[in-house]
Amino acid sequence: MIQADALNRAGSDGVILAVMTSTLRDAPLLRLDIDPKEAGLERPTQVMVEKLLTVRRSKLGRIVGHLSASDLVALNRLLAFVIGLA
Repeated sequence: MIQADALNRAGSDGVILAVMTSTLRDAPLLRLDIDPKEAGLERPTQVMVEKLLTVRRSKLGRIVGHLSASDLVALNRLLAFVIGLA
């Protein structure tokens, strides 16, 4: 989930997500490498920053991991680049 906390608090029905994959590619402007140990994941993973989607909150399953503070900063930078804000 990558949306602002304010949208969560406002009760938004939709949730903005960035797709994650364990099929690793060398694409540093489009994929963020996630350390599985830090994130609570089972294997090396990448956030596919160019693959964003919105789903209904009711369709979400369990939490599968979390990003470190440094990964959140890196993700924010890549998102700004991908959507043209940087």
